[in-house]
Amino acid sequence: MPTVVAHLIKNFLPLSEPFIYSQISNLPAEYQAVVATQMTMNSELFPWKNVWCEDDLSVTSRLFSRLGYALSGNHPPLSKYLKDNQTVLLHAHFGSQGIEMLRLARHLDRPLITTFYGVDISALPRIWTYRLRLEKLWAKGDGFIVLSEKMKNRAAELGAPSEKVHILRIGIDTKRCYFHAREPGSKKIKFLMCGRMVEKKGMEYGIKAFAKVAQGRDDLLLNIIGDGTLKPKLVALIKELGIEAKVCLLGYRSHAEYIQYLHQSHIFLTPSVTAASGDTEGTPTVLMEAQATGMPVISTRHAAIDEVVLDRVSGYLVAEKDVEALAEKMNH
Repeated sequence: MPTVVAHLIKNFLPLSEPFIYSQISNLPAEYQAVVATQMTMNSELFPWKNVWCEDDLSVTSRLFSRLGYALSGNHPPLSKYLKDNQTVLLHAHFGSQGIEMLRLARHLDRPLITTFYGVDISALPRIWTYRLRLEKLWAKGDGFIVLSEKMKNRAAELGAPSEKVHILRIGIDTKRCYFHAREPGSKKIKFLMCGRMVEKKGMEYGIKAFAKVAQGRDDLLLNIIGDGTLKPKLVALIKELGIEAKVCLLGYRSHAEYIQYLHQSHIFLTPSVTAASGDTEGTPTVLMEAQATGMPVISTRHAAIDEVVLDRVSGYLVAEKDVEALAEKMNH
């Protein structure tokens, strides 16, 4: 019988979190994954046969279950699902989910492991209520996974017991992100950015740098994969800079489509910054995937990016928000 691990995820699964699906679908054969979530989405892209979803309950059942959980730590439908599937370990994805599921783990007498990804250890601890609940998770949670040395140090600053914190770096599929040499030749040189259009991705700085490099040239193209709240601002910026003919906004794409763009591009750009809220990256998977294909990358000295990019070997790192430095490296 395989060992059954329950993966606890608020939403299964946003387009921006394919790395979680990779973890679940690539477990060794001796493990079996089941999923518990509040809401399912993009199931055609992230199919999984064993998913419990709270939204599938009737309104009445959902209300009574949440009330019961608030009072006793028991969520009857979810508890039954986890018991019926003989789960022996609960794995919460993101610190906020670990906090929410701590009482259930104690009620079921199951060990709880929580993986932190970035915002949950950078921006959210600025909220005092989250910080208080995080202290309880540190004390009563059974183990914590972080993605980098910097995240481990940050967890220690927030009070995490060092013996409970383990670095487990995100892996990538090198069969899909395979290496191949590429030469631009006489064709257009294609830059690629990929990510949610939110502040910490720093896309506005990448666009401004590209505008400097593309001035007076017709052989450059910038493709941008992703969508988000800042899209109107970025569209306006592209128009203001007069580079509409040289920038393609591709919107959200499936992971398979994104991999195709990786193999068709020449230089990868990830100009990440620390958001005003304090939100930072973890270790962007896209940077690892781009490097695996043999594409040089340009990024920033931000969060733990210097732990996944070899500066001046597989790419270049510059200071956050330094448009001139980004442009200089793109020109190089």
